[in-house]
Amino acid sequence: MVEGSTMGSGSARQWLKLVRFQTGAATAAPAVFGAILLMPKNEIDVIHLVLLFIMGLLFHCFGFALNEYSDIEVDRHSRYLSGKPLLKGTIIKQHALYAAFVFISIASAMAVVFFTDIRALAAFFIAVILGAVYDLYGKKFFGADLVLGGFIFFLTLFGALTVCYELTAVVYIAAFLFFIQLSFQTGVTGGMKDIPHDRLAGAKTSPVYLGCSVVGKNLIVTAEFKAYAYIQKAIHTAIILLPFWLLLFTLQEPVLFQLAILSILILLMWASTIRALTQSTFDRLKLMRLLGAQEVATYPMVSILVMGVIGIWPAMFLLLLPIFWMAIFLYIIYGKFMPDV
Repeated sequence: MVEGSTMGSGSARQWLKLVRFQTGAATAAPAVFGAILLMPKNEIDVIHLVLLFIMGLLFHCFGFALNEYSDIEVDRHSRYLSGKPLLKGTIIKQHALYAAFVFISIASAMAVVFFTDIRALAAFFIAVILGAVYDLYGKKFFGADLVLGGFIFFLTLFGALTVCYELTAVVYIAAFLFFIQLSFQTGVTGGMKDIPHDRLAGAKTSPVYLGCSVVGKNLIVTAEFKAYAYIQKAIHTAIILLPFWLLLFTLQEPVLFQLAILSILILLMWASTIRALTQSTFDRLKLMRLLGAQEVATYPMVSILVMGVIGIWPAMFLLLLPIFWMAIFLYIIYGKFMPDV
């Protein structure tokens, strides 16, 4: 792709960078999970799932376009973020707002046309509201990361409600796992890498609100913030193991295999969490890598957990799709397998 020659018009690559298209499949997947969990294994409606995936992608693009528009003044305080399209001027700020409106309008129209159940639509528009609240006010109040987690929770329920309005315990568990995963990645590891410019801009992200700071090259992580993070990880761990405690799955050989894999992922999740929270030197690149390690450890958990419910091949497809999607679009957008910002 060739960069746009007109300042402010934005090339296709710049637009893909603006909306973080490389992570779009990860945002779209929860709605698909919600639906497939309630479909009989031998009656999977592929068109239904593709529609949900497209809507999830539109939702993702809406969220990031609006978030970039809203955060531009905060982002100006960071030299690391100077390459963002709105800061560089390769995309006009107002155009990002227009694009966000178009993305969510198309997604909303699809919801109304293809999925008419009032409960499903209610879950969809609650997700829209929560996503918009985070995008517009996420830097202005403590706990905004939990609001963003609420968005993905209701997006998962929306997918399930398009199939059946009698939701199972496994659907709620999957939705909560997506909730806690996104909340943590946004508020803890994601928030830590932005402490210097968030503090300069007067933002109230979780790390800044709970007293974390960077003095010179030293990263100060408070006991309050560590407690906030460790409590989230403890709840996360408990919810992963909840189906086994409730005997929702029979303890046969495949389930024991699932439990073994999940145990390894839980250990990796805790290791990356402890590593991030015990950093004494501020290294943004290292924190970004720890964020990546956290995603690697936590994202497969839902696929592995529900493998016995939806079947091994659908579970593996939903597990691998976001990974390959990210790799392909990282290379298309950045020419490498790591984003610049």
